[in-house]
Amino acid sequence: AEEGAAELQKAEALRQAELEAEAKIAAQRAARTASLATNAETAVTAARQEAISAAGEGRRAAVAVDEAARAAKEAFSSLEAAKKDEAAARADAQKARDVGPTLNVAEATDSERIAAEESVRETEARLADAARIRASQEAELAAKTEAERKAAKVAVAAQKNAERMAMALGEAELALEEARKFDLDAQQAAERAQAAAETAASNALAQRAVEEAAEARKAAHSAAAGAEAARDVVGALRASEH
Repeated sequence: AEEGAAELQKAEALRQAELEAEAKIAAQRAARTASLATNAETAVTAARQEAISAAGEGRRAAVAVDEAARAAKEAFSSLEAAKKDEAAARADAQKARDVGPTLNVAEATDSERIAAEESVRETEARLADAARIRASQEAELAAKTEAERKAAKVAVAAQKNAERMAMALGEAELALEEARKFDLDAQQAAERAQAAAETAASNALAQRAVEEAAEARKAAHSAAAGAEAARDVVGALRASEH
């Protein structure tokens, strides 16, 4: 019986050690999953900030495209007006040039000839100014059109970047959900392992207490028997003295 009790205690001690080792491993695993979950949260925060920043860049780029398109439209309107002014100035200059040959040289006065020549010079000057303005408007339109093209290119890149950042944020959030799930599972497993180890330890203590109580009862019985035997001996000695 004593050998059986010793084997049982040995088996219980081995089981207790196994449970404690499992609890330790589960706690370590839970610590790792908690760290992974924390890292995933950090990644989500960073991805969210990048997505917000990219979205802001996309909005600003879209506004820049609208402004560039409006400026190009205004430049086009200005060019059309400059072309009309140039056409009108060219027509006036042609009329002024046509007046000279129609004058009768013999009958025309000096003031008429001077006026005709002055009219030609003025209309030619107006035509030259109109041509310069038209050329300037053409250059401005070309510059505004190029600015619009570049702004559109930047806006497309910003939009694609915003989409990539939004996708990255979604992936990071999914990873965070998975990490939290694994962390929860690991924490629960660690709690179960710890509870099992504690229960086994409690049961072992209870078993030892029962065994110690039984041994104490045996010792008490032995002591009582010894005391009874001692009393019998004393009684026999007393009887022999008489």
